[in-house]
Amino acid sequence: MESMRKSEIDGIKVITEHVPGMKSVSIGLWVAVGSRYEKKNESGMTHFIEHVVFKGTKKRKTHEIARAIEGRGGVLDAFTSRENTCFYARVLDEDMPVAVDVLTDLVFNPIFPPEEIEKERNVVIEEIKKEEDDPDDLLINLLFESLFSNPSFYHPIVGDEETVKAIKREDIISFWERYYNPAHIIVTAAGNVEHEKFVEELEKRIEVKKKERINPEPAGERERKVVIKEKEGVNQVYIALGRRSYPYSSPYRYHLLFLTSVLGGGMSSRLFQRIREEKGLAYAINTYLDFYLDTGIFGVYLATSPENVASAVGMVREEMEKLRKEGMGKEEWEEVRRQIKGGLILSLESMTNRMLKLAREEMYTQEHSTLEELIEKIEKVKKEEVEELAREMLDPSSYTMVLVGNTKGIKEDVLS
Repeated sequence: MESMRKSEIDGIKVITEHVPGMKSVSIGLWVAVGSRYEKKNESGMTHFIEHVVFKGTKKRKTHEIARAIEGRGGVLDAFTSRENTCFYARVLDEDMPVAVDVLTDLVFNPIFPPEEIEKERNVVIEEIKKEEDDPDDLLINLLFESLFSNPSFYHPIVGDEETVKAIKREDIISFWERYYNPAHIIVTAAGNVEHEKFVEELEKRIEVKKKERINPEPAGERERKVVIKEKEGVNQVYIALGRRSYPYSSPYRYHLLFLTSVLGGGMSSRLFQRIREEKGLAYAINTYLDFYLDTGIFGVYLATSPENVASAVGMVREEMEKLRKEGMGKEEWEEVRRQIKGGLILSLESMTNRMLKLAREEMYTQEHSTLEELIEKIEKVKKEEVEELAREMLDPSSYTMVLVGNTKGIKEDVLS
């Protein structure tokens, strides 16, 4: 039987899920700040801070931070997204206090050594260059810029070289003090974890004052358009058709899972079968779906040779229109339902995924569901409701299209 518990320590939300039979625990210390919280001259700041907190704390030197976890067979890592930063560890259950100590040390006690900041600045700039060289990363960045009007929301999470070069140590400390406080922090844990003991370990280490929470500005909107960007040294054309969708808190969240699954959610999906299996026009083709505080994104990704672009895009639109007008057969509907349920059950075999789930639920809805409750929500989704949503979401006139790569000679009218 699953057991979820929730407490609060000086404004910090703490949520745990005890999963019987496990010998490990996954712990995440989440800061509700991501790239969309940055001002223009702060682009890349959140991601940069995620890097430099690992360069020394009041208690540990750089090599001691990783060794404290990895020396026990555990995993320590972090990531930055548009809306949050997560520092996480997976350890044996007996090493839970050590993981708590390391994670709280990273988040609350970084010293930002000047010489380490300069070294890590070079690392981040190399990461920016790598992203600029990657057609997939460039495609996604251009798609966000084409769909949303607020630069804070669409600028690359890693920032740009100019702003990262200009970041000073005092800027880092100011940003860290603004957001790395209880008003923005959630701690989640899943596995063989006792809630009271976990909270006790946190209370020993948290000595920060709560400040007012800062919320991001709206993502904004742009008109539909086609963006074509040539990139030398690339053989294929990378294509994204995308549109704004619903936020995480929307009642349509589960309906959208059905829609993305049937259209392009795997090898059995309509797009994969038509464009790859039947026509051989692309190696990679899939749908994508993501949710945010006030918006979302839904679309189709594929990569193909320049001579196949018009045909492949035309077929994507045909499949979208077919699903929009004809809906789904009963057998296909039940298969997609089984796919979603099975994927959910398998994903939650991972304690890290359970830890991620707890955090996202708390950040976006403040409501938590057991696996059984999630399956019940999926069972309640009706075929007619998804088909009605498809008529809205798959309207071709609502999609922006971005093409990156070997685009020489490709004209907008060929794609219309």
